[in-house]
Amino acid sequence: MRWFLWLSFFLLCSARLAVGQGGVMKVGEPKARGTSSSTGDVVKAGPTGCLVEKAGTFRLRGQDFLYNLKGHEKELAGHDGDEVRVTGTIALPQGLPPTRSGRVLSVKVKTVEILHDNDPAGQAPSLGPVAGWKTILSSKYGLRFRVPKTFTEANPPYLSSAANFVSSEGVAMLGGFSIPNATYVHTNFRDGGFAVFVNPNIRSEGACSPFGDFQPKLTSLATIRGIKFAHTVIYGVAMGTASVSHNFHIYRNGLCYEFDFDFFELNGGGWDYPICAVQWIYTQNERQLTDALLSAVRFFKPRFQPVETENPRSAEPPVVTLFTQTPVPNKNARIVRFTWSTEGTDYVQIHFPLVKNIVVLGDAFYFYDQSNHNFPPSGHANLLLGNYTKASVAIQFSIEPFRAGVAYPKQSRTLTLTLKPDR
Repeated sequence: MRWFLWLSFFLLCSARLAVGQGGVMKVGEPKARGTSSSTGDVVKAGPTGCLVEKAGTFRLRGQDFLYNLKGHEKELAGHDGDEVRVTGTIALPQGLPPTRSGRVLSVKVKTVEILHDNDPAGQAPSLGPVAGWKTILSSKYGLRFRVPKTFTEANPPYLSSAANFVSSEGVAMLGGFSIPNATYVHTNFRDGGFAVFVNPNIRSEGACSPFGDFQPKLTSLATIRGIKFAHTVIYGVAMGTASVSHNFHIYRNGLCYEFDFDFFELNGGGWDYPICAVQWIYTQNERQLTDALLSAVRFFKPRFQPVETENPRSAEPPVVTLFTQTPVPNKNARIVRFTWSTEGTDYVQIHFPLVKNIVVLGDAFYFYDQSNHNFPPSGHANLLLGNYTKASVAIQFSIEPFRAGVAYPKQSRTLTLTLKPDR
């Protein structure tokens, strides 16, 4: 559901992206006439666009044009991705305008003007004095947090449909807010969301730290005001817009909390005009906001007391009691449903070897490696499988149980699927 909402936002945000005027080179009166078929009119050039610097070469990209730049390299150096205006001359093929030349033309640069110099430090968020922030208090769940007064309440939270716990059973939302565009004024930031959740069914720190969706390389511990949070970052891109989600987990007073921060930013994916004409925000700017809000979080003894349940297997290793697969009817794709159940388990992971040209896609998630998605202790998942080789390939899937954050590989169960070629 979260990914569906993000995609809807991408399409909406892309539709309202203002189209800038690229300052395409205009053909003027000929200064000289070439004497061979390889040269033509020499014309004045004055394009404005985004500078692309690579291996000591420079190009200017704008709306409907791309030019090689020759000359003034020292002035252009260090401005990759900045908005630049150049003047100069260019030799056109005989009788053809710039947009019909059929190749990337070269401008002999005479002058360079840096119209927007993107600050590599980005821009810090505007959050206002902490004394003026709104306070949200939950005596039931033992939590107090604060948000800037410019953040407006949204229920459900703005563009954030669910928490990123391994299991959603029993999750309660303690607050949801939209982050206004003015938080990073005159930047590529467009909108955002902040939400707070609690999961009373998670009963240990080891079980609280994991996330449902995560990429291992982007998951770590974050220390804020001396308190350690589990932290993961999830990226998404579509239609010129990037989404960045920072999720934080912490276990306090017998409860597991999650703090979600969603950032939606214009992303040209390669120095697209007019995006380079605005200041970009970077990871450090996102963390300035997340860390400021998390620094204002306070925990205290909750009124809520989880019901104590006796686990007859608490002294024994967890057990996988079922792991099966069944095909899901689909005319256009090979989809398999994996079903499992366990005892004495907090969550499980599905593992499989990475094989070239073998595709494994999840239902609303992706596998970046062999263990990037956690699943509830019992449940099912639909996986789309593709074999883009010339021969059948046997793939072994295993399910591994975890308790309190500790893996039990010896208690894993496996099954093997033979994938016939898709082509």
